Amino acid sequence: MSHASKSSFSLRGRTLAYTLAVLSLIGGTMLVGCGGSGNGPSGQNPSTGTGGVTATFSNLSGTNANTSAFQSTNALAATSAGAFTLFNITGTNISGSNSRTFTISLVDTGPVQAGKTYTFSSTGINSASTLTYVQSGLSGAPGWVATGGTAVVDSITGKNYKLRVVNATFAAGADNTSGATGSFTVNGTADVTLP
Repeated sequence: MSHASKSSFSLRGRTLAYTLAVLSLIGGTMLVGCGGSGNGPSGQNPSTGTGGVTATFSNLSGTNANTSAFQSTNALAATSAGAFTLFNITGTNISGSNSRTFTISLVDTGPVQAGKTYTFSSTGINSASTLTYVQSGLSGAPGWVATGGTAVVDSITGKNYKLRVVNATFAAGADNTSGATGSFTVNGTADVTLP
């Protein structure tokens, strides 16, 4: 797929931009799909792997989000270390010319650990664990950010990571210029393997 349609949205004062080829830019780690490449923070090269992401939506209130069941088998995972560990998982579900993308970013002062729970925050995208949801196909490519909820790392077996998203509450921020409206809750899973 060689779509180069650019879109952007603002979440909590930060403008995030993407194309269908670029899946995620969070905290300096870039994950690129459709045959691209990526660079990590401070010249580090992230370790990138693949896997799947699922999500279900509930507690819908005035939202224009596509809340049909979400399943992605093309998820990418990347990790980079420095003063802290940034572990990103991005899953995209594409239907025709529309796409929906979840990006889970776990921030830790050490390696991501099995049994650990990470709380999502909408403040401090580079210093706190975050969960974002973006969809194309509507004016402005709406984007939402989790204002609460957790990611639980169920297991790490070798380079395979299994985690759950538990009661992640999403809202369009007051400064959101993407056209996103309303709120919802997401529960889901991620199963990814680093190379």
